Amino acid sequence: MPFKSYDDFANASLRLPIKGKMYVIPSPDAATGLFCQRLMAVGTSAALGQEPEGDTVDAILSDDDERDLYRRLLGPAWDEMIADDVPWMVMQHAGTTAMVWVTNGWNAAEEYWNRQGPDPKAEAKQPQDHKPKAEDRSAPTGSTDATTRNQPKKTSRATRGQSS
Repeated sequence: MPFKSYDDFANASLRLPIKGKMYVIPSPDAATGLFCQRLMAVGTSAALGQEPEGDTVDAILSDDDERDLYRRLLGPAWDEMIADDVPWMVMQHAGTTAMVWVTNGWNAAEEYWNRQGPDPKAEAKQPQDHKPKAEDRSAPTGSTDATTRNQPKKTSRATRGQSS
């Protein structure tokens, strides 16, 4: 039995619907694909708290590479999106989806695209309120202000009375 044409069974392009238009993202060239594979491997190692073997993110991702990564991944769809005034956050999501496609395959890319943002199972980070609480409005410990120099350091309500 002869080999079937790769184009008959493979998803050689990614099709992303944005604002009623279908953007076609072709498979990137080999250099971009290999670059993404290396970048993902290093990123995965870092996320797991492991020292990467060989390359580091700094060695792989120069400022120029970082700036051009989405352009390289999106190919001609990049220029279409710019011309169509697609918002940056949407372009970023499309670019990240393309990277997931290149590194982890069609199903992973589809799952990422449809998730529409951060993993809901991940711990949500709450915005930090940088205003001091009423009880903590004194100058910080170590201040040279004579009125606060000898005051004891206050602890937050969350840690008071808790033992480790």
